[in-house]
Amino acid sequence: MAIQSAVEFWQAVDGRFSPAVDDRREWIVPRADSPAARITATLRFAASAKKVVLSGGVGSGKSTEIERVATDLQRDYFVVFFDLFKHLYRVNASAALETIEPWE
Repeated sequence: MAIQSAVEFWQAVDGRFSPAVDDRREWIVPRADSPAARITATLRFAASAKKVVLSGGVGSGKSTEIERVATDLQRDYFVVFFDLFKHLYRVNASAALETIEPWE
């Protein structure tokens, strides 16, 4: 067995937790109260464009639920992940977060 450097180890770990990896679903613990199926149905069967708000505290599973919805919808739709918070910090425009209104 080859010895990995710390960088190689963490790159492998990061790759396993990438949203682009299809086999992540088996790592997610089922939740009896998961809203993913309702959100998927709302988006899939909407007569017009729908918006869904998923809120919760840090570590409550928001990202996991969104990934469940994305996995279900990606069979029929092109799904794009976009993290506005990270993007605005990356382009040094974090002050814009202070001006975003709920309807935007």
